[in-house]
Amino acid sequence: MVSTKIEEALQKIIESDSENGLIFYDTAVLKENETTIFRVMIKRQNGNISIEDCVKVHDLISPFLDVEEPLKVAYNLEVSSPGLERKLEKPRHWSFSIGENIEMTLRDKSLVSGKLVEFDSVNLIAKITQENNVIVEISLSDIKKALVIFKF
Repeated sequence: MVSTKIEEALQKIIESDSENGLIFYDTAVLKENETTIFRVMIKRQNGNISIEDCVKVHDLISPFLDVEEPLKVAYNLEVSSPGLERKLEKPRHWSFSIGENIEMTLRDKSLVSGKLVEFDSVNLIAKITQENNVIVEISLSDIKKALVIFKF
């Protein structure tokens, strides 16, 4: 787990250049074989992430991470997009996903899906439009798992 302090600093560094339109999305720590990977995920406010964006952010945050050491073990730094289908775990994830199709498993085990049309970050409430154009309001505390889903 990466500290909130490190994530806040990464957000500030990545979003400091307002012209590039890049946004810090999240971090993840993964293990592949014997290698630990520290993944920093970025999004673009409007548009897609390119390999050049990832390289630019990698070069931008590497000096900071060399000093701050986000993990207590050796790791490989990887910068990527969060992907088309991704988990919604933090309030900022919900805010970035307005207008996208989502699927949620609620604590009562029911499944709800639709387009995220609004997110209230103060009250932590998501509003989605379902297929029959009914708007449903759901508290984040009632959600067990949520994902952005890609429809063809």
